[in-house]
Amino acid sequence: MRTVASGVLLFFLLAAFQCSPGDEKEGTVQDYLLFGTKFGFCVSACNRLYYLDSEGLYQYISKTRETIAAEEFKSKGVLLSKEKFTSYKHLLSSVPSELSLIETETFGCPNCYDQGEIYIEFKNDKGLKSFRADTKIVDNPSWLQPFAAELKKAVEDLGK
Repeated sequence: MRTVASGVLLFFLLAAFQCSPGDEKEGTVQDYLLFGTKFGFCVSACNRLYYLDSEGLYQYISKTRETIAAEEFKSKGVLLSKEKFTSYKHLLSSVPSELSLIETETFGCPNCYDQGEIYIEFKNDKGLKSFRADTKIVDNPSWLQPFAAELKKAVEDLGK
């Protein structure tokens, strides 16, 4: 009888302390992170996109609304310097965990008044996710604002 009671107690303790989806923390390294800015009505550099994985950082700038898939970056994008890769590789583990769990794909009102959008796409063991965030950082959820601001600054700095 005591063995059965111990087994039942162990079962309930394990169930009570198991991890839930909300327990995930930032720090999960993505297979890749595709980020950048896109503008609907523009004259030049309509899409300024960056593809980051464990091997390098690639840039793709389009003067039209044309964009390319993540798989095409290594053949159509420009491989940036090792220094730039080293400066931004931390972004692979900086993606907020909420983005892996959330169903929403749009934050704020991207490109509603020609301000453009921040594009975020990543792939990890949970699958592929993509999002559009407002370039006006305060119009995004508070948990996304630091990451969106970091991506926006990275795009500005890499474009110099």
